[in-house]
Amino acid sequence: MIKSPHFIFIFLFAGLLISCSGDNLYEFKELTRKKDIIIEVIVIPEDGNEEYDFQAVFFQTDGYGERVNKSVGYNGSEEIKVVSGAVKKYKKAGVTFTPINNVSKIGVRIYDLLYDTDIWFWAFDNIEGEITISYDFDLDKAEIIQE
Repeated sequence: MIKSPHFIFIFLFAGLLISCSGDNLYEFKELTRKKDIIIEVIVIPEDGNEEYDFQAVFFQTDGYGERVNKSVGYNGSEEIKVVSGAVKKYKKAGVTFTPINNVSKIGVRIYDLLYDTDIWFWAFDNIEGEITISYDFDLDKAEIIQE
């Protein structure tokens, strides 16, 4: 019995539809209308007379639901250093801070850029290892993970 090539095409097409009928992995959410949020890290050295180093990685959820990172490093001797990153108010955003040398305290401020109002603020003393502060805008809740 000879099968029609149409039968094979229909079979393959049906298989494709079934395999793609779950969550659409390529669904894009437009974020331009979401509010702009600033995540600010205020860094204070342990000894103000010596240079200090740190690494900050700001992250946010993009329109595809994936985490996007932006890294900022610093090496210097300013009395207080402020680094910040702009993110959209969508799902989760935050910062991972890694002290490298001579960092004593940090403050993390998350605020609404348009209204200049704080969403969340926290100060950390005696920073020894990496710390991640994330904010879930859907749950209106912060999460702190210190290693």
